[in-house]
Amino acid sequence: MMPSSARRAIAAAALVASFAAGPAVPEPGRATDPGPGEVAQTTGVRGTVPEGLAGRWLVVGQILLPGLGQPFARLWEIRPGPQHLEVVLRLAELPDALYARLEAAGAANRPWTPDDRDLHELAEKWDELPPNTADASQVEHEVIAADAYPPDLRDGQATRGSRLAIVTAERFSGVRPVTRTRSVYAVRELSPARLAGTFVSEATGPGPPPLAIALSGRFQAYRVTVLPPRPPLRRLRDLLMGGV
Repeated sequence: MMPSSARRAIAAAALVASFAAGPAVPEPGRATDPGPGEVAQTTGVRGTVPEGLAGRWLVVGQILLPGLGQPFARLWEIRPGPQHLEVVLRLAELPDALYARLEAAGAANRPWTPDDRDLHELAEKWDELPPNTADASQVEHEVIAADAYPPDLRDGQATRGSRLAIVTAERFSGVRPVTRTRSVYAVRELSPARLAGTFVSEATGPGPPPLAIALSGRFQAYRVTVLPPRPPLRRLRDLLMGGV
């Protein structure tokens, strides 16, 4: 049997990797309806959610471990739905240049802060990003305003005093050491261009004995402008130059 310390290390690595793997986003207006090869995503909303959340966001987090900091990036698309806001977790491949800068920051054990050039490049290529392969079978989101926090969010160290929480639960097929994750992003600062706060992510895996691990840190989400798709000739030129 694998030692528990080794299992925890593998699970921690898998949890970090899960931040960068996921399904492609459905077409606009179908945030929760899966197509071929896509994963069903649902959203629930509780409480009086602040205005200004709808849009595309590049979420950049910093996992804080003893003597180590590991940045990661995720993509959110938050849209008005028929009844309430809907969240889509779109974890596709970042453009090569952005991914290289993220990896370099991780290798140097420092945070990554995207600049205006990074955000513009992501905006240009958002609709064309290749999806990451993942074995996610279900993704459930909740957007919870502070006035509707249950006790665990109201009193939790990562969420206490925040304005709202975006909670994402992902289930995986079991191919990886982690079978389920639950990530809570507690938004403490909200402006038209940026969200900022703290997060905690918990992962569970099969036993024996059952495995549980938690990682925490800080995050910032940067609004990504919606731009018209690149013309075909521009896409071809960028591809020939080595970009996504």
